[in-house]
Amino acid sequence: MIQKIVYWLFRLLIGVISLIPFSILYVLSDGLAFLLQRIIRYRKSVIEQNIRNSFPEKTPSEIKTIIYKFYRNLSDIILEGAKGYSYPPEKLAKRFLILSNPKLKTYYENGKSVILTGAHFSNWEWGMMCGGLYSYHHVMCYYQPIRNEFINEFYRNRFSTGRNLTTVSKKQVIRNVVVNQKNTVAHLLISDQSPSSLSNGIWIDFLNQDTLSINGPEKLARKFDFPVFYMHFIRVKRGWYKIEITELIDKPKETQEGEITKMFMNTLEQNIQNKPENWLWSHKRWKKKRPV
Repeated sequence: MIQKIVYWLFRLLIGVISLIPFSILYVLSDGLAFLLQRIIRYRKSVIEQNIRNSFPEKTPSEIKTIIYKFYRNLSDIILEGAKGYSYPPEKLAKRFLILSNPKLKTYYENGKSVILTGAHFSNWEWGMMCGGLYSYHHVMCYYQPIRNEFINEFYRNRFSTGRNLTTVSKKQVIRNVVVNQKNTVAHLLISDQSPSSLSNGIWIDFLNQDTLSINGPEKLARKFDFPVFYMHFIRVKRGWYKIEITELIDKPKETQEGEITKMFMNTLEQNIQNKPENWLWSHKRWKKKRPV
């Protein structure tokens, strides 16, 4: 019963936000950013510590600016994400330009499945929503299920409808890959979180810190020989984005263990250094420490 009440309140909020023009939406976003940073102080200590540790060379003033811009980015993502649930796919695609890679078409024509990797950078939710709109491959988008079963089902349907995309629980990755071996698909994974356990990752020097990094995409690539592509979500301006898709590796079975994961994390690090405010600093990325 409680889950249903929460679901209908959620639907009401989505319905209200869907009626708000983008020009007004960003006025509200500025207010939400102020609320999150100054009043609620949402994960303030986690955000500050993550940024300071990642950029020891930056001055207190520069750190303060990144933090301010981060909250603005976060509030934009929250409200844009809510509006995106009710926004028609074809209209959303106009706001999220996909700069596809010609090699994706070649792999599709040769019946070759691929892996698309990305990060919690800029508006990754819109990026995932638009990922299949102009893709030759059918996109399998892996996500973390939401505890509320009604919201979870709403989320899955909204992501998939009319988008050449199927949402699949992260718990079903291996099973889904095996089932679809004879199909030509793109397996989309957001892979910059902290792994659930030490056995599900490898240690990499990332943003000046010893970082346990997810190696699931690499395992899939090396086992099934899937070429790996990196999706860079770029904010052109508020409400307008683009995706740049670059190939990380074309022959994964010829790589050494950890090589693909390092390539992904190194590419992500470069993007973060260019636009640090666009990454999700509120995530407890470095909560796990390397065993002595």
